[in-house]
Amino acid sequence: MCSEYKGSTSGNALKNGVWCFPLSNTYQMTIFVSTLIQSKAKLQVKCLCVLMFLSFPLNMAEVPGPCRHSITREHLLTVRNLMDNQLRSGCSITYTFIERRSLSKCCFVKAALPWILELLTTHFKYNRGSVNDGYVQSLRALILNIYSQKCVPQINEEVEDKPESFETLYRGSPSEALQRASEVLSVYWELITTSNAPVDWRCQHEYTETFGSTTELFTESPAHFTENPQPSQIKIHKPKRPAGHRDGATIM
Repeated sequence: MCSEYKGSTSGNALKNGVWCFPLSNTYQMTIFVSTLIQSKAKLQVKCLCVLMFLSFPLNMAEVPGPCRHSITREHLLTVRNLMDNQLRSGCSITYTFIERRSLSKCCFVKAALPWILELLTTHFKYNRGSVNDGYVQSLRALILNIYSQKCVPQINEEVEDKPESFETLYRGSPSEALQRASEVLSVYWELITTSNAPVDWRCQHEYTETFGSTTELFTESPAHFTENPQPSQIKIHKPKRPAGHRDGATIM
């Protein structure tokens, strides 16, 4: 400790014109303890940060990059534009699609994506280079890219049943069919943009659910981009088929 004190020089040293006095043992101990406490506090903070990092939930990892960006709002708008370009009357199509019922979002998407591809390929054919053809090709490329990036795995019949009991035969307008497709794509978009962890696509337990043979006829007003769209149509539940039987369902 240094000061400009001019008193006795015994046991003191003169440094640059300033008298320096040795620190007392008590004062030195105080400084040492203070430094030790500060170091310990810093160490505790570092340990706390490490513990917080280690205890960070593993399910907070993000969906892999390619899959998080595999679908955009632009794709959803493309479906909407294609719907708007359909005739409002005088045309109906018959197609197979997945009825969600008790399926979780991920298993619903996994089961329905192949049927969207089938729907676009079979019922939406336009002159090459036309606006509608561009919309269809964009949506087909979207689904094929989802599969190629392995964002949604294809159904593996070795470990899970085909979701045949959820397949339903519909008859309705092309716009209503596209509305069903738009619901599936909207659910997929929600899954990969809001999930904090990779989606679990295992559906072996959900696809084993079976239903009895029923035939229903009812009319409902169409809805737009709702969680459970209800388009006006004839809806036929396909009878449960015997093992190995692959004949198509019949509209009644």
